[in-house]
Amino acid sequence: ETVQPTKSGHAESSEGLRVYYEIYGEGEPIVVMAGGFGDISSMMQVIGPLSRTRQVIGIDLEGHGRTALRNTAMSHERNGDDVAAVLRHLQIPKADVAGYSHGGDAAIRMAIQHPEMVRNLIVISTAAERDGWYPELLPAMASISSAQLPQFKETPFYKRYVTVAPHPDQFGQLMDRMGELMKKDYDWRPEIARIEAP
Repeated sequence: ETVQPTKSGHAESSEGLRVYYEIYGEGEPIVVMAGGFGDISSMMQVIGPLSRTRQVIGIDLEGHGRTALRNTAMSHERNGDDVAAVLRHLQIPKADVAGYSHGGDAAIRMAIQHPEMVRNLIVISTAAERDGWYPELLPAMASISSAQLPQFKETPFYKRYVTVAPHPDQFGQLMDRMGELMKKDYDWRPEIARIEAP
């Protein structure tokens, strides 16, 4: 099902990053975020049905889709702040926040860092700590880098990126940043335990 956004634009976040968003439908607001290397369009199978009864806010996280990279390393914490920046820009005080994988990490950080803005937290396919991932996945996650760019050029992720990204030549840099991010150890369980949102 093809649905068209009723509104799209950019919200200003830290370091001058302009975070891209699209709005679909009307009703109680819910944020939806894609997994690593995906953009809003990769979540349409969820956004379409939800938009029949909800106001769906799709967000392209840093380096993804129509949102550029900062000049500094990527962080889940800043992704959480970027989500809050979009809601503030739209003057939405509170929303349900949903994310898949990399987007799920952003959703978790949003709920930890901006609890007053999260009504319900919906996390799909991610982990509360780095060791929560299947052990056989960790080496693959850590190995992501621009060295794999030639193989990645054959993927739908790359083909979509070059059609929408503000700087299509930055895909290799995005791969390096994502690889660095996935090498970092983290354990958010104590913070997650304090989340009061369902």
